[in-house]
Amino acid sequence: MKRDESFPLCYRISLKRDIISLKGSEKRLKGKYVIIVFKENLLGHPRILPVVSSRIGNAVMRNRIKRLIREIFRRNLKSIGGYDLMMVARKSIGDADFSAIENDIRTAIKPLIDN
Repeated sequence: MKRDESFPLCYRISLKRDIISLKGSEKRLKGKYVIIVFKENLLGHPRILPVVSSRIGNAVMRNRIKRLIREIFRRNLKSIGGYDLMMVARKSIGDADFSAIENDIRTAIKPLIDN
């Protein structure tokens, strides 16, 4: 039996009003490879918005980084609860491998999981 490895739309932030509201949040967590801006939501499950600047590599690299962030979120971080998360990639993420990025995000997000 194959397990479901999709990334449902309910875990994505796509509405402009949600993005603007999240950008205005003062709550931030910093890691070596990502800065996480977060805000509580009333949905009971987390949602994510990966952001990668055009200063980081070419389009192929930026899309790869977004896919990595979504996969890390899908595998590990659904236990967070009701938060909207904007994960902004830092320039140093371009040279990092999957496990290093995953460890960094887990460490940065730990205060949200402990609550």
